[in-house]
Amino acid sequence: MGTITSVGRCLSALAGLLLIATPARSERPIMLSYPYLEGGAAKMPKLRALAERASQSYVHVVIIYPGNPLAQDDPPGILQQASGIIIDGLGHVITAAHIARTTKNQARIVTRSGGRHAARILYIDRREDLALMQVAPFAGMTHAHLGDSGALKRGDFTFAVGSPSRGRGVV
Repeated sequence: MGTITSVGRCLSALAGLLLIATPARSERPIMLSYPYLEGGAAKMPKLRALAERASQSYVHVVIIYPGNPLAQDDPPGILQQASGIIIDGLGHVITAAHIARTTKNQARIVTRSGGRHAARILYIDRREDLALMQVAPFAGMTHAHLGDSGALKRGDFTFAVGSPSRGRGVV
């Protein structure tokens, strides 16, 4: 599980990637919002371009409880929704372990354009609150370029990508 450990270390380079659950809602194209790029900050085109590039790897994660086929009162359904980030060209996606819960749950991602793709939950690290999922690579898939968290120093500029405050597609 060395890959999982390095993924966990790289997360700090994404500056506290926010992976907060969102309420159930229909799947539709994801619109981006830049709440901190208002006023004077909106005149920072390099910052906006960086946020736009980072957001290309953003996906909406839907965790589906498969249900219990032996119990009529335990049907399948949406269990959680959250944000996630595609981290490589193989279709690996990270989200929070408290969202994915178990590798037995089913999952899918929704891309910014509204495309749906089945995902498999591969691994859960409860200590780091990380879950690793995988989707089959698809046309137009863009992944994040993770940095070296060891190179970060106090005072370095960072920003978060995710869905805080029950939002969707916030950068």
